[in-house]
Amino acid sequence: MRGSFNYAIWLPSLFTNQTSWLESQLRTVPLNQTRYENPSQNENSVVDLTLKEALHRLYSKDDTQVLSYLRDLRGRVRKDSWLKVAGIAWSSCEGTSLHANWLFHESPIADREGPIREMMTKEEFEILMSLKSPITIYRGCFRNVNDYNGNCYSLDKNIASKFPFLLRYRLRNPDATPLLLTATVQHNDIIAYKNCRSEQEIIIRTCRIQDEIEL
Repeated sequence: MRGSFNYAIWLPSLFTNQTSWLESQLRTVPLNQTRYENPSQNENSVVDLTLKEALHRLYSKDDTQVLSYLRDLRGRVRKDSWLKVAGIAWSSCEGTSLHANWLFHESPIADREGPIREMMTKEEFEILMSLKSPITIYRGCFRNVNDYNGNCYSLDKNIASKFPFLLRYRLRNPDATPLLLTATVQHNDIIAYKNCRSEQEIIIRTCRIQDEIEL
């Protein structure tokens, strides 16, 4: 569930409208933070970027570059800062299924269990916590292309069912069969809930598929 996105437009509005979460964090981290060793990172890694600096570098990235940027960013910021950047960038990352092994088994996401608070706004976290397990989720996808190995679902069946018919996906998979998967997931198997693009996206580690229908 991905699309082209302009960070230069979106990030300033994020700074303006979400002071309860992001700006309060930014104000606590000095922009001129000096380089220092961080034993919580990978061996031999050096933290040399603040959260502010990492976010401002995100301005110049388009959706095809974000995942490469996140890979390069690992070890250069604190893990909690990396997770915040990943949460902001997530809804426009292109090709998450191609990088799934790294994202879910090697990145800072792999070090956490249950929902990751840093990847969500206050409102997103509260919505997720208000849901009762098991939670029904939906995924629009293509058979034998990006179906059962996907980690991105939606709480909204109608939203999910539209994704296989978006032009950018149909052009890549003109002969593939579009599917709608229905699944259930427990809270502890959810990484984050993201709704910055009104997609009601649920990022999961694993789920139980209940049904599939051809669209």
